[in-house]
This record gives sequence, C-alpha cells and structure tokens, in this order.
Amino acid sequence: MNKVNFLAILPPVLACAGVAISSSEVQTFTQSGWKIAIVAMLVFTGTFVGSALIGEPFLNV
Repeated sequence: MNKVNFLAILPPVLACAGVAISSSEVQTFTQSGWKIAIVAMLVFTGTFVGSALIGEPFLNV
C-alpha cells in the first residue's frame, strides 16, 4: 500500500483532456488546413526518434 501506480491514474486524466476540446479549437484546426497535420506528424516522429536515439545508449548499460 506504500506505492501508488501513477500509470493507473493517467488514462482518466487523458480522457478528460480529450473531452475538454472546445468547438473553437476544432474550428481553428479546420481553418489551418492539412498543413498543420503534416507538421504535427513530423513533430511526433522527430520527438520519438530523438528520444529513442538518446535513450538507446542508456538502456544498453
């Protein structure tokens, strides 16, 4: 009982954050067009690859 599993708390928090998206945010996204989706995918991919490259040497220790 001394340890709290924080990963068990995370999904409800993320669900609430997803529900909290307002109509003005959706309208802004639709006005931005398809280019913002490409930029988002590049950012997600770059973050993942960068984290993997930084973390790989530390995981092999």
